[in-house]
Amino acid sequence: MDPKLRQKEFPQLADFIYLDHTGTTLFAKSQLEKFTLDITTNLYGNPHTHSYSSQLTSDVIDHVRSRILHHFNTTPDKHCVIFTSGCTGALKLLAESFPWYPGTSSSHPRHAASEHDQSSGESVFCYLQDDHTSAVGMREVAVSRGARSVCLSPLQANTEFSKRPKSFPQCNGVVSGPSHLFIYPGQSNFSGKKYPLDWTSKCKNNYLDEVLCCHGNWFVALDAAALVSTSPLDLSDCDADFISLSFYKLFGFPTGIGALIVKKEAVSLLKKDYFGGGTVAAYSSTDPFYAPRKMPHEWFEDGTLPFLDIIALRHGFDALDSLGGGMTAISQHTFTLAKYTFEALSQMQHSNGKPLAQCYCDNEFKDIHQQGPIITFNLLRPSGEFIGYAEFQKVASLYNIQLRTGCFCNIGACQYYFGLGNEEIKANFEAGHVCGDDIDLLNGKPTGSVRISFGYMSLKSDADTFLKFVRECFVDCQTRGSGESLERAVSIQMTNGLQEMIVSDNTALKKEARSRLSKICLYPVKSCAALKVDQWELGPQGLKYDRLWMIVNEAGVFISQKRNPKMCLIKPTINLKEGLLTLHADGMEPINLPLDAEPEDTILEIKSVCADRCQTFDCGDAVSDWVTAVLGQRCRLHRQDLSYARRRRTEHSEMRGASKMSLANSDQYLLISTQSSQDLLSCLPGHQLDNLMDRFRANFIISGETEAYEEDTWKRIRIGENVFQVTQACVRCKMITIDQMDASETKETFTKLADRREGKIRFGILMKRIDNQSAGTRIVVGTDVEVLE
Repeated sequence: MDPKLRQKEFPQLADFIYLDHTGTTLFAKSQLEKFTLDITTNLYGNPHTHSYSSQLTSDVIDHVRSRILHHFNTTPDKHCVIFTSGCTGALKLLAESFPWYPGTSSSHPRHAASEHDQSSGESVFCYLQDDHTSAVGMREVAVSRGARSVCLSPLQANTEFSKRPKSFPQCNGVVSGPSHLFIYPGQSNFSGKKYPLDWTSKCKNNYLDEVLCCHGNWFVALDAAALVSTSPLDLSDCDADFISLSFYKLFGFPTGIGALIVKKEAVSLLKKDYFGGGTVAAYSSTDPFYAPRKMPHEWFEDGTLPFLDIIALRHGFDALDSLGGGMTAISQHTFTLAKYTFEALSQMQHSNGKPLAQCYCDNEFKDIHQQGPIITFNLLRPSGEFIGYAEFQKVASLYNIQLRTGCFCNIGACQYYFGLGNEEIKANFEAGHVCGDDIDLLNGKPTGSVRISFGYMSLKSDADTFLKFVRECFVDCQTRGSGESLERAVSIQMTNGLQEMIVSDNTALKKEARSRLSKICLYPVKSCAALKVDQWELGPQGLKYDRLWMIVNEAGVFISQKRNPKMCLIKPTINLKEGLLTLHADGMEPINLPLDAEPEDTILEIKSVCADRCQTFDCGDAVSDWVTAVLGQRCRLHRQDLSYARRRRTEHSEMRGASKMSLANSDQYLLISTQSSQDLLSCLPGHQLDNLMDRFRANFIISGETEAYEEDTWKRIRIGENVFQVTQACVRCKMITIDQMDASETKETFTKLADRREGKIRFGILMKRIDNQSAGTRIVVGTDVEVLE
């Protein structure tokens, strides 16, 4: 695609390098404009009637069905299109409609294949280890209805489909016995590997009968969601009975609609009990009688279709043809970009000669028929240790590079490529790792990876920018100076001749104070400037008035400096005597708010602070208009409703010791040390210490004789009369790149921290105050800081 055309058609890419087209590709500007023109110049009504507007809708939907079949080189005589909510909805419909036949040889449906007695005649659900979660989830429906499930690794499947079946003759027709279903992806959404489409016909000719110890009628489902996003699929040359897909994978808009394409020969196989609006020709409300409609899509599409979304599909197909040049051209373009990027990434090395990247690819992009435009990898340090995918993603976000990390809803592929056994998967879960989190390394092994993928609007400059970013930020990115183990930290403490004494409760050991509290900061408006004080009151949620207000956009979603760096230019002051919070900004008259206002109108619930439920209320139009003028976007100021107790998401309200929370991200207090800041400053020439520490937005800053990063090993500390429990290290994000004085951004603050620290991008510790102390205690600059064990 010409860069000028992309700039015109995809203006949303102006500031970003987008490399997650397997997640969702992007819609074109003209595509959306033509759809908008369509629905604003034509009157489309509910298709479940016979008015002119309804008939027009029905006619266009029929046209779109034909357009879909034409796109896949088939006709309504051979296949039918059943619209669903997406690929997942299509697979769920198939699982619930397939005629699973229960076995009789075992009272437990989950018995292994080796225990199977062929005489049981049960249905078999066979799936590939590289299947998407939505395909694997069909297993639970099949098993609950008495079928036997079997998982084949890609190697096992390739072995079976590469040989002639021995136990049973070829069969192209229906035989006696139960119905079996085999599902596999046309293209792995994890690695981009393309699986042979001739597996569909081989399976139906009994290639799996021997290894699965079964006989009967085989049907095949092809999960085509990843494949058809960038590759043509010719259904005239594919023997799959069921094909599932999501249309946003093809052309970005609309989302929430997909299809199950069914071979006409297999339609009668599917059974359905429920009926909804539009799916029955007649029924009695007082007698168990109903007559389903005759057309497959009429029977399986319950309720009113999302007809405007279906109308939008034809404009998506038009965009593929006019802007992408058709699927064959798209396939060649995206494959070429991915091959170029893969080869460059594979050749990168550290200065010691060790490879930078471990790529998960079976064919090294040698054949477009075997590989799609997906590159999945993990990076390695010069020592050979893995760099976690969460660390990689955070650095990539600084460069506005959008990509995907984790397992991509394909845990089986992670198991296969990382060599993880079932017990390791369970152990990782017990250790706290779940899909979608940032726990990227456990026991030295990755729990997920990084994935980049290309679309028809991708340019070579996207690949070059990505490769330059990787080269500059990760080649020779050795960690140093911060990875002391707990044993090393203890050794440092002992060599300093620290004295230990038993405290009054005879349960904790206390080191003599080597640090003092040098600064106290609170942030009345979350993500705005700090208010620095010499002493302050501790409340039940943290520092009194700390992060009690938040700015939200028009949709009610919290805005942080990551989205609008100018938030740091809003400077709060508090007048306790007059009970006022005052907001200041250059060029604006200050505006006052009452410190202890009560809600006058409806309380809004906002679920946008680290997944915690919080109740807030609006502070009025005047201050919202003031904030809008400063930030340059429509927004509102909200205040936390203290009658609703927000608690840390990792704690339950009934737990003893659970702590109340303000609108802070992760815990009541954040502490950093001057020594750690000075160590980081040593690799950031041109920065000032105070400016650097301001970026970390701590509540407490301590100074003294401690070692850099020693606070990472602390469990409890005492500041004055207050005892705090350390809950976790603070993992940093893009916020630390923002200069709190002028809202400018410097990426090296983040990249150098990533270089300086080991494993995670940590700086500072999060704490909560021990609950057995009453609120109202004051904390004062200059107070001793004592480490407790």
